[in-house]
Amino acid sequence: MELIRLQDAIEEFRALHPEYATPQGAQDQCRVASAQFIDLLIAKGFIDIRCLRQEWENFEMGVVDEVVHRAVRLGCVLIDWTARQFDANADFPSVTVDESAWFVVGEEENT
Repeated sequence: MELIRLQDAIEEFRALHPEYATPQGAQDQCRVASAQFIDLLIAKGFIDIRCLRQEWENFEMGVVDEVVHRAVRLGCVLIDWTARQFDANADFPSVTVDESAWFVVGEEENT
């Protein structure tokens, strides 16, 4: 993944969707924001739509205290456009890199 191109895509989406920058604007919008960002990534060639095996393959979903939350996962990069609904001081977007947590689909895990 070309990180400069990904950074450009993040900057473009941030400019297109400033409404997700506030806790009120981010509230309950994780699925919509993630889907919109995935659409942008598809348009930019990051995700080949023919390779998607199911509609939400690039969503990362978590459940905490019965609250479902979604973000976009590209390999070891997790991009959360609506993190400010939980923490008003979170980065916009919240970007987490954790190479230990993921492996590329189709590759064997090292065991």
